[in-house]
Amino acid sequence: MRNTPLRTFSVQALLGLLGLATAFTPLHSWIAALGWLTLGLLALALTDGAGQRGVPGLMSAAMAWLTGCLIAATLWAAQSIVWHEPCCKVSGDLDAVLRLMLGAASIYVMARARSLAPNGPTGRWLLYAIALACLVAFGLAAVRGRNLPANPIPWAVAISFLVCLLLPRVFDGHESKGRRWLCGAGAMFGLGAVVLSQSRGAFGVFLWALWLALWMHRHHRTTTRPRHRVAATAVLLSGLLVVAALNLPGDPLRLNTAVQEVKTALQVKDYNTSLGARVANFRIGWTGFVESPWIGLGATERIHRIRSAGDELPADQRAAFAHVRQLGHVHNQYLNNAIDGGLVGLAGLLALQVGLWLAAARLGRVNRTAGLQLWGVGWMHALAGLSNVNLAHNYYVLMLALSVGLVFAMAWAKPGPEA
Repeated sequence: MRNTPLRTFSVQALLGLLGLATAFTPLHSWIAALGWLTLGLLALALTDGAGQRGVPGLMSAAMAWLTGCLIAATLWAAQSIVWHEPCCKVSGDLDAVLRLMLGAASIYVMARARSLAPNGPTGRWLLYAIALACLVAFGLAAVRGRNLPANPIPWAVAISFLVCLLLPRVFDGHESKGRRWLCGAGAMFGLGAVVLSQSRGAFGVFLWALWLALWMHRHHRTTTRPRHRVAATAVLLSGLLVVAALNLPGDPLRLNTAVQEVKTALQVKDYNTSLGARVANFRIGWTGFVESPWIGLGATERIHRIRSAGDELPADQRAAFAHVRQLGHVHNQYLNNAIDGGLVGLAGLLALQVGLWLAAARLGRVNRTAGLQLWGVGWMHALAGLSNVNLAHNYYVLMLALSVGLVFAMAWAKPGPEA
């Protein structure tokens, strides 16, 4: 592949556009879409059919993520055919994974074009753009609260992805002091945005920050403690963090509210709250999966069951399901895939998750910081799926694809220290 002046200019311009889009992604899904599209344009700029091979470790990691997306797309396409549910209308999972797959393909093309990787501060500028995005997110959440450009839950999880890209730099002793402080400030703004959004499904990023800090501290010590002591310390501090959050005056994180809503749903059988509706929908999802564990019941039947929840009950009891009937999914990514496609649907979801974590493991062998960034994104993607069907939201899918792309773009621009 020849590194011509025009090609070099195109790559640099597209990387600049990628950074600019990243900085303002909290403002609108269209800006996130611009970042996602820029990844594809970057891949086109790097393609000339010469078949050049880049860094093997980077390519292997990119292939793991692409393979996970391909397997998920294949399984969910089969599920869509079985239930006669066209892509992008009823079968939202297939719509989501196709966008993830296009992003993954762009990443793989980037990984193959190692000789065109820019020499200079490109990776740092992308890092600064991520920090700026966290500042923008904090300002937006401070002004608008939960009235955000997208649903507050996937929006907050998407911001947590950006935080996960900054945290390894904060705790990395090899980074310059100034850059660590800048990334730390960006991470704090991002964490603040998550708190202000009051989206409990994204609070797992605080646990990730704690575990990562302890792991990095142990990694940089010349005389380290045994692994079980570090793990025990992390568990203890995590427990203390949860207890402290539950006892904050005024319940700003809505954790006590969540506990009360679950109690009301279980004891009084009133499901007209956020967590109460989840309790009812979890039961709908599990019941549907048990009825047809291999191929599920299909998205159409899932929607029908949610919209008709409680219809068989007397009028006074049916009112307890009013909020449930307004929803379109079971508010749990795993149960939603289980009722839609049974084990086939779950296998597709697992393929995505395994592909992401396998990519993190492989990337960590050639660039420890990038590997940790990807582990963080994978952790938040897996954890946030317990409380919401995030793949049903356009903004979330775009930000997941973009966040993974940013990890690879920074690793591509400047290989980091080996693990």
